[in-house]
Amino acid sequence: MKVWWFLFWFVCVLPVQADQFFFGPSLSYRSLTVTQGSVATEASVTLMDARVGMMMSNSFAIGGLYSQIGQKTGATSETRSNLGASVGFMGESALLYFTYFISSQYEQSASTLKGTGLQVDFAYHFKLSNFKIGPLLSYKQFHYTTSESSGTESSMDRKDELVEPYISFLFLF
Repeated sequence: MKVWWFLFWFVCVLPVQADQFFFGPSLSYRSLTVTQGSVATEASVTLMDARVGMMMSNSFAIGGLYSQIGQKTGATSETRSNLGASVGFMGESALLYFTYFISSQYEQSASTLKGTGLQVDFAYHFKLSNFKIGPLLSYKQFHYTTSESSGTESSMDRKDELVEPYISFLFLF
């Protein structure tokens, strides 16, 4: 059902009088090495957001966002994948964007958590020839209600909150 709602958003809502279409990838990476005695453990987090949509003449923007967060600690990997519908405002330099994730999956080593979430982004872009670039600060909140492990689903109530910095690109068409 959630996928159909998302497809409806793109097929029926997005074609309404767009002045400009946009594609906005945002990326972030950080790593950490912890040494305790003679044992060193490396950890890394890779963040990638890809937003698409349209902007109207009054700077109002609607679209969608795919977000992925990959975490690796030693030999253990975890991935969060999120898909949602977005609204916001895009000025000449500033961007304020709100996203509701209709689908959020958190794949851990032994289980997969499923739920919904939201994201609020604020960015300030600088124009470089045919695209914009700048810092972006993202607040994310996830609410997981189902856990699946070894083919068995169970109910749960888990909430995660993150604040993440990104480097953001914005291409207008």
